[in-house]
Amino acid sequence: GESIKRRVVSAYLAGYNIIHIRNKDGMITPKQREAIREVVRRNLVSTEIIADSSNFITLQTLTSLPELSIKSVLRRMFLLASAMHKDAMTALRDLNRELADSIINSDDEVDKFSLYIMRNLVLASYSERVLKDMGLLRLSDTLGYRVAVKSIERVADHAVAIANKSKEFASKPSRDIMNKIEDMSNFALSMFEDAVEALLRRDYDLADNVAEKAYTIKEMEKEIINHITNDQNLSNYKLILEDLRRVAEYSSDISEVAINHTIDEIIIS
Repeated sequence: GESIKRRVVSAYLAGYNIIHIRNKDGMITPKQREAIREVVRRNLVSTEIIADSSNFITLQTLTSLPELSIKSVLRRMFLLASAMHKDAMTALRDLNRELADSIINSDDEVDKFSLYIMRNLVLASYSERVLKDMGLLRLSDTLGYRVAVKSIERVADHAVAIANKSKEFASKPSRDIMNKIEDMSNFALSMFEDAVEALLRRDYDLADNVAEKAYTIKEMEKEIINHITNDQNLSNYKLILEDLRRVAEYSSDISEVAINHTIDEIIIS
């Protein structure tokens, strides 16, 4: 099941619009069929099964989707990852297991958008016309967007990690500790938002400002750890603070992409 999923995803990422799947040993097994349906449903944007028989399955990916440009999908990824992060803080504050579980389920959507952008970046690398249609100025931009996409994906992963850790608490965090954690969370999220905006708007100054904030988040982490030294949940708090710091660091990575994309314009001006 997992092997056939990996092959389907690889063909999708390679840019194929039609994917024919056959079992070299004969009929496609029910387990293989279910794995194919699951990967189409959970991981592949604008892809559907157009033929399904006992010994082959054919997938088709629709390519003409202007409303799903790289930049619009990147923004969707950011909004979803940001919302997951905010919900993770609420799940921690209220120990809301149902909300924590919904965050974990939302991660599939982020991964789906990630694969869609990666596929389109591959297509853009083959054709200058496709590159321009996607709103990218040069081939090197595709490399930067790969970094940004992976960084947003990691931010969502850290939201999931916080949600999972919230389910290990026996009692709600104290208001004092939670306020400090939420302050750090809001700071990291503000960096995340500014970094993505800087990339999409090609704003050098905004990106540079995000990079300058990377040191502050480490100081916030140290201060909170010193404040909660004797708490019974110290180990979980430390892991959550690390998740928040990583969000800021991935935001810094995105800001560096924005700086690299705009440095020529700054030098020329």
